[in-house]
Amino acid sequence: WVPYILSLMGRNGRLGDFQYCTAGIHVLSAILTRTTGLCAREFANENLFRPVGMREIPDHPTQSFGLEDVFGKKLTGWIADPEGNTVGGWGLTLTPRDMARFGTLYLNKGLWEGLQVIPEAWVRDSIVKNEAMYGYLWWLREETDLFAFSAMGSGGNIICCIPDKEMVVAIASGIVAKPKDRWPIITDYLIPAINE
Repeated sequence: WVPYILSLMGRNGRLGDFQYCTAGIHVLSAILTRTTGLCAREFANENLFRPVGMREIPDHPTQSFGLEDVFGKKLTGWIADPEGNTVGGWGLTLTPRDMARFGTLYLNKGLWEGLQVIPEAWVRDSIVKNEAMYGYLWWLREETDLFAFSAMGSGGNIICCIPDKEMVVAIASGIVAKPKDRWPIITDYLIPAINE
């Protein structure tokens, strides 16, 4: 997959402009594997998930890549491509509790119970407001004096962090073709509930 993705990047002279595409994240996963000797799943288990008390993510042996294989109800763990690279950008299954832990880690600037798991500068830089309203894999949202950053996955899965409210919202859902925006749930119901 990596050579194919690389052959597509920058086609038609479109370098430099923001283009949402998770394929580039898959290339980063392959680079991480090559430089550390650990696949992204193993690296994340050791350096990210375990330190914050998340469950260990198992390998998900993928025999084929049909819709049910990569997004189905039986999916657990983290998918790898045919070359054995952990798929970057999608294919990771987390529980809502683990999603909330990850959001809390980011809300706390990468600090977990006194341990700096992610460098604070990386966390800060990854959510800097910009014209595209997209950070390092975080969608940025600001309206009515409320800033939030969210990791949004297939089917309506979301980890939404709202620093001013010290709030993390984790919503896990099955795959839905056209999921509804989760933001109204957060602004119309959850935020008013914590303000009471």
